Amino acid sequence: STQSTWAASPSSSSQLSGNHFARDDDPHLEVALRSPDRRSVLTAFCPLMFSRIRSNGGLNDTSYRNALGLDVLVASLLHGTLWTPTPLHSSGRSGAYFFLSVDRRIVLKTVAAAEAETLLTILPSYNRHVADHADTLLCRFHGLYRLVMDGGATYHFVVMANAFPPEAPITRVYDLKGSTAGRTTPVERRGSPLVALKDLDLDRQFVLENDNARFLLVEQLTADAEFLAANDLIDYSLLVGIGPCPDTTYAAGGRFWGGLPSSTPTADGQLEMLYFGIIDLLTPFSARRHAEAAVKGVTLENASCTAPSPYRDRFVAAMSAHLQTESRLRLQAISAAPTPELD
Repeated sequence: STQSTWAASPSSSSQLSGNHFARDDDPHLEVALRSPDRRSVLTAFCPLMFSRIRSNGGLNDTSYRNALGLDVLVASLLHGTLWTPTPLHSSGRSGAYFFLSVDRRIVLKTVAAAEAETLLTILPSYNRHVADHADTLLCRFHGLYRLVMDGGATYHFVVMANAFPPEAPITRVYDLKGSTAGRTTPVERRGSPLVALKDLDLDRQFVLENDNARFLLVEQLTADAEFLAANDLIDYSLLVGIGPCPDTTYAAGGRFWGGLPSSTPTADGQLEMLYFGIIDLLTPFSARRHAEAAVKGVTLENASCTAPSPYRDRFVAAMSAHLQTESRLRLQAISAAPTPELD
């Protein structure tokens, strides 16, 4: 039978430039996986801080390991194959692969080395933000890893919480940035209701049950966007899931993770439940992006690539306009009605 040897030690080097955030009190952890004819190395970045982030979100290390299937990962590596949990559909253009844990609560996404570096750079402030904002809409990062296969193939991947409760009967998904340039999903890709539609495909508003729910949601969305702008990040999206109201509520994950009731009925007469999460957080506004924005600013008035502060302002304004209540819609209708002429 194949024998494996685990050799764990602090990482002395990193393929990420500057070996970001390799602190003495939280060194990167390398695990060497050896068999008679293969050797792979799995690096866990900032394991202690990610463990604290998971714990603050109600996920202990044992549950995390079991959900992620790390034992399956190790076994597959020893046999020369990359572990492949359940694949997910993606509407992104990055070429990233998405996988889903067995219990559907955890998503694994391959990322470029630059994105991994960005996560390590913002990790201390991200940790503080999610600790201070229990109801944050930001995707919950659970871990960051690098896998170097025998032969040199290298993969970086992040592990994060599913944006929606896995039990939720989602029937439509929107990926919204507040921009319009190129923001549509081709008709031929819309076969599955879980393929995300985009800003130009949106032909409705999300009508929440009451004004207080809308106020709290917009308040949290604004705080999250402020955090992203402060960390020089752009190109993030609000992911909106729509489905019928369930018979039961979903457990922890913040005030909004379990969904907010809508006053809009579904086709069969049930009221909708709306689910929200901010995704795609790891795009910094680099010098190259600055040049791209300057060019697109001339040709595309509402391009996705723009500087962090204007991006934040446009994002919050657009999402706030999409989020409505019956009382707000009535007031808007009254305001828009023509004023009767006096004789």
